Amino acid sequence: MLARALRAGLIATFAFSAWCAWWFAGRHEAGWGGGAAVFVLAFLALPVTITLASFAVAAAYRSPARSAARVGPLGYLYCVLVETFWFTALYWCIQAFPGRFLPREEHQPPEAGDAVLLVHGFTCNAGVWVWLARELRRRGHAVHTVTLEPIR
Repeated sequence: MLARALRAGLIATFAFSAWCAWWFAGRHEAGWGGGAAVFVLAFLALPVTITLASFAVAAAYRSPARSAARVGPLGYLYCVLVETFWFTALYWCIQAFPGRFLPREEHQPPEAGDAVLLVHGFTCNAGVWVWLARELRRRGHAVHTVTLEPIR
């Protein structure tokens, strides 16, 4: 259910971004380069906004940092860019298409080590565990993930 909603959101964002690029290129005679730039900006507007909002909440409730741990403006910019990238990768790629990224559970050897069950949190699905599941399997564990769906 979440994966379907994320795929629908991805398609809607893609369509909105394409419309923005088409409108801008036609209105301002910007050509393909200007249209492509507007497409990228429109496509990233939502993840950047969510990332900035989460950074603002974190800043409002942060604890005082030691001077050695403080990050300057360029450090914050770097953190926002990296967080936006991983937010986009996790929600619009991995969780929207979890079957493409998670290793198949039936391909585990029968002699695998301790069994590990990974259960996601709110607004996530099994795709959130892609990196941890791969690492645990690499270390010899039998890993199982679950996607919880609302009861109908």
